[in-house]
Amino acid sequence: MKMNVSLAVIRRVFAPFSDSVRTVVSVGAVALLCSGIVATTGRALTVEITGENVQKHATCNGGLTPGGTDLFDIGTISFVGGGGSTQDILSALGNQYPVDESGMAWAYSAASSELGGNLIVDWYKAYDREQGSYCRHGAQLSLHYNRFDGDPLDLRWIQVYTETGDAGSHVNEVDGKGDLSPGYFNPSDDPNRYVYVHDTGGLLFGDTPGDPHLESRPFNGSVAFTAFLASFDNNNVTIYEGITWGYQFTCVPEPGTYGLFGGAFLLVVVVAVRRLRRKG
Repeated sequence: MKMNVSLAVIRRVFAPFSDSVRTVVSVGAVALLCSGIVATTGRALTVEITGENVQKHATCNGGLTPGGTDLFDIGTISFVGGGGSTQDILSALGNQYPVDESGMAWAYSAASSELGGNLIVDWYKAYDREQGSYCRHGAQLSLHYNRFDGDPLDLRWIQVYTETGDAGSHVNEVDGKGDLSPGYFNPSDDPNRYVYVHDTGGLLFGDTPGDPHLESRPFNGSVAFTAFLASFDNNNVTIYEGITWGYQFTCVPEPGTYGLFGGAFLLVVVVAVRRLRRKG
């Protein structure tokens, strides 16, 4: 089942779901120019969701801390015309990625017209894994964008995220790849490894974030992502449209485990978990 929705109309598609992981791998193709795929419909971006590849909940099967992970709705977001949260995103980009490797300043702005292609969410699933004494909560996202022949040639993915609770405290943090470019594509990323539906063509994006925790302690939080397309013209970056996604998680130890692990809790030093991307 696929759902066709106009970006100008839809705000939410699926119900909230949980997952928060702090280890992230992401992939996106550098330019749609190379894909050879062009959408032939209208001048308004549309979003399709492949319903059979959506799993909104994953249960934590560990015996100590029952709970689970739930996905947030897939939503749409537009920065065209500069409304809504546009200024917050532009400020985040400017503050976190002010200059490139040569010291030249990046110039960020909002688009004045919409994209016209099709954005297809191919895979969106919650996961909740027990790994020894740890439990990991997260989500798997795979999508691609088929460009319209009037779209800018050099389109790339940018992503920001906001954490709550035990997931962390970042707000509008720009996902990077360890360099001085705000683009969320690393040429060393392997799409066959991090994209869950293959041979789709288009501009690929894949991400598998997750948050681990000791099963012996409670763990609650959420991570919300905004992944959007931006055109790159030398150092001029224009932000367009995209989607919002993410997960929330809850794990609460069984009543009997508090006494069993109470002494151990006193010895645990909680270290803030930083969001990391795989380095190529």
